[in-house]
Amino acid sequence: MFIKYKLLFQFFLNEVYKFKSKLIFLINFIKEVSITKLIIFKFYKKNFPFRNSDLNEYLKKNIHIWKKYNFKTKDKILVDFTVERHPLYAIANCLISKEISKFEKQEIIGFIFKYDYLSYLIAYSFGIRKFIFFDYGNIFTRFKFFLKAINLISNNQLQKKIIKLKYKKFDLGKAVYEHTMRNFVKKIPSDKDNYLFYIALANGLYSVEFIKKIFNNFNISNLVLSELQYIPNRILFTQSLQKKILVYSRYTGHTGEPLTVRLYKNINHQNSFRIKISEKFVSYLKNKQYLKKKSNDFFLKSGTKYIVTGWMHFPIET
Repeated sequence: MFIKYKLLFQFFLNEVYKFKSKLIFLINFIKEVSITKLIIFKFYKKNFPFRNSDLNEYLKKNIHIWKKYNFKTKDKILVDFTVERHPLYAIANCLISKEISKFEKQEIIGFIFKYDYLSYLIAYSFGIRKFIFFDYGNIFTRFKFFLKAINLISNNQLQKKIIKLKYKKFDLGKAVYEHTMRNFVKKIPSDKDNYLFYIALANGLYSVEFIKKIFNNFNISNLVLSELQYIPNRILFTQSLQKKILVYSRYTGHTGEPLTVRLYKNINHQNSFRIKISEKFVSYLKNKQYLKKKSNDFFLKSGTKYIVTGWMHFPIET
């Protein structure tokens, strides 16, 4: 019982830290965005509200580039913007989703954190007009799911069993463990860090329910996202594969590199490395005479399990 009280205390202490983070976010937001221009934009959709004039000019010109490639259809393309609030992630995902939209003639929906105005307005400039806004609810909702988390797996078994934890046929424990290690701790956690796993688990439980509603309310046929290992996009990725939705995951294109995408079709490949290349594709290239010379430049000696392109090694998927 003492452990549960300690975890509850740590939950509320974490809420204090979150409040501090929100204040910092608000200060930075005011520095980057003109509130007056934001209000005007909300009603008239003309001038972008950022204080950076170059960013406003880019968004303004981008609207005209993509204006004609907009569709309204029953089948939707869902594009994820929940990884880091960074313009390169948003722009790359927009480019991929717009190309799919042009080919499939389908409408795009953005999946985005509340108050992430940078990603929202970048997506808006690409002609995306429908959005699903995501957050983890108010403190009462977060507390409810934290209680659910600490009752789902006991504290003394947490670090031993978290990776094997399944929830509604979903490998939730793996997602929680990776999310915790990547976001919350800088070294191998000890028992005193268990509350961080529970916070991630609570976020995961909430995300499962939230994303389930998305699939109930929209006919999603394609999903575009960047990273696969964070919450909520890991859950979005896996639930999409369970529903046989095509998933396009970008893995290059940050600093002038070619924009490269992997297509996932099978739930059995959910833990497969994103830059693996199909062995069938490799055989196809090798068997085509007109591609033989070029493909040989990309393959190592016979028997290797890698393709070399530029600075990056791509494992061949068997």
